[in-house]
Amino acid sequence: MLELEHLLLLLLLLLLLLLLLLMLELEYLLMLPSTEKRLSHEKLIGYKTTIQFVALTIEIIRQFPKGNADIIDQLKRGSTSIPFNIAEGAC
Repeated sequence: MLELEHLLLLLLLLLLLLLLLLMLELEYLLMLPSTEKRLSHEKLIGYKTTIQFVALTIEIIRQFPKGNADIIDQLKRGSTSIPFNIAEGAC
């Protein structure tokens, strides 16, 4: 079993990669003509990736040692807020 610090570092690295993907996708969307910019958030690669990130976060959280309920709760809320915010911004 990985130590808690390693698990948190892994999640942080994955989150940074996800943010990079979202920034690249946003830059691409800004270059499109205004008629093509209006996409459903479910079609965005970044949104699909955030859903996978939530699933991966839950898998990693399952490996956390007992007694870390506060960190687990924060990670769950933080990871699920990403796709929620993308969906809200796309409306």
